[in-house]
Amino acid sequence: MQEQPSAWPAWNMDWNDRQKAAIDFMDKDAKISIVEQGAVRVTLKVERKGQNSEIVQYYSLSAGEAGKRFEVSNKIDWQSREVSLKASFPLAVSNENATYNLGVGTISRGNNDAKKFEVPSKEWFDLTDKSGKYGVTILEDCKFGSDKPDNNTLRLTLMYTPKSTAHGGWFIYQSTQDWGIHDAKYAVYGHNGDWAKAESPWQAKFFNQPLIAFEAPKHAGELGQSFSSIAINNPQVGLMAFKKMENTDYYVIRVNELSGKDLQGVKVSFPAAIADAYEVNGQEQRIGNAAVSNGQLQFDLSHYTLRSFAVKLKSKASQTAIAQAQVTLPYNADVITHDLNRWDGVFGNGQSIPAELLPESVQSEDIRFTIGSKTDEQNNAVTCAGQTIQLPEGKYNKLYILAAASNDTKADFVIDGQSTTLNIQQWTGYVGQHYNRILSRDRNSVVDMEKPYTKTDNIAWFASHCHNEYPMKNEAYQYCYLYKYEIQIPVGAKSITLPKQNNIKVLGMTVATHAENVKPLQPLYDNLNENPQFTLRNK
Repeated sequence: MQEQPSAWPAWNMDWNDRQKAAIDFMDKDAKISIVEQGAVRVTLKVERKGQNSEIVQYYSLSAGEAGKRFEVSNKIDWQSREVSLKASFPLAVSNENATYNLGVGTISRGNNDAKKFEVPSKEWFDLTDKSGKYGVTILEDCKFGSDKPDNNTLRLTLMYTPKSTAHGGWFIYQSTQDWGIHDAKYAVYGHNGDWAKAESPWQAKFFNQPLIAFEAPKHAGELGQSFSSIAINNPQVGLMAFKKMENTDYYVIRVNELSGKDLQGVKVSFPAAIADAYEVNGQEQRIGNAAVSNGQLQFDLSHYTLRSFAVKLKSKASQTAIAQAQVTLPYNADVITHDLNRWDGVFGNGQSIPAELLPESVQSEDIRFTIGSKTDEQNNAVTCAGQTIQLPEGKYNKLYILAAASNDTKADFVIDGQSTTLNIQQWTGYVGQHYNRILSRDRNSVVDMEKPYTKTDNIAWFASHCHNEYPMKNEAYQYCYLYKYEIQIPVGAKSITLPKQNNIKVLGMTVATHAENVKPLQPLYDNLNENPQFTLRNK
């Protein structure tokens, strides 16, 4: 679609453009091949070009429950100007109104008009035939804008790079915004009845949050052949969150009603019976009592309502806390400062960790790290300089290190003569970035493109700003991080020798007896290094 907004180009689309027909299609140099043809899934690969951009699509249809969705994975090499890229769905279904999910409710909207021609949704939007007998839901995993030009057509917006000559050309650099290689998915879910009867919200959840396989060492299996962390007795109830509370040993469960209907007698089961429960608000503050019957949480839920509960579970004999012990550290540096004394310490480049945001101990998964004194003029970190530190006695097989560095650093940590190399990540800065354009001096063209990256070290703690000693201020949006690193150690290990790398700071160490050695069988993060080489075709 042509995109030539008259003002604020990065944010605006104009009705004048939306009324026009598509100016081009991604149909140049098309190639089709079969890349999967098995009992579980079949996939076609489609390659095509248009408007100086290229797209590779994978059309997949699976066996079983996953086969209810026709999935399309897209890798888009985007270098177009003054256009948006839309996936169009011309359907046999006909209805002036479509339904759009908002996350905590839905809204019905009509066809495009002058005040509504690019609308948001979250994870899905649906066109059910006016007869109510059947419909089609479009599932989206990272693209949440769409439009509806007529009774039969839905269009999902995939890319947007506008003409940027408005306001005297101040925003000319936006004429190449979003250039780079993008990954996006969408799916088509055809169904009987309307979206509520077809449980479209759950199809969207399956699509956006697919199961991830992990591998663990063979063991007796204390949990039996099957295990469920949470079971809800009604599919109209969505699970929004399940997490440990910030300051207690209770867990928070947050649910919402998905279909716009009042529900009574909702029941939620957990791995163990409930010892105590109460209702909380979004700040985890108690706001009311909760009903518990036969070890289950019970409540009513009105249409599109959210409710949150704090739940404490009864312990089982097989549930035991991980044995762990803190390592005594020879602190020799002060990296934590208070608001009124930001020059008291420094982590690197005149900056420090804000004491008001760092707790007395940092909990990362099951491992706890004790933080050193945050009192002014007290050391609370170890600058690595080859020190040897004694480890606590016990049958510990894992050592966990809470650390960060002034810049990304590779270093060797030696435990009883055995060396382990760790990559210690920078304590501030970006932990990921998409393609970053290098613009000409007049900002009218792209002269180069920095490669994208993701850093994947385990973030144990972060803060929304750091302190600067001069000028003495908070560095807003200058995030700072501490990371958890794991080393397998021999049982009875005596000591650890730190590397001679003074840009690495260690703030905590914990030894633990940890039987789990679970590893994922698929990537948990985007691996941008696997993207094809990005080559500018027209600067």
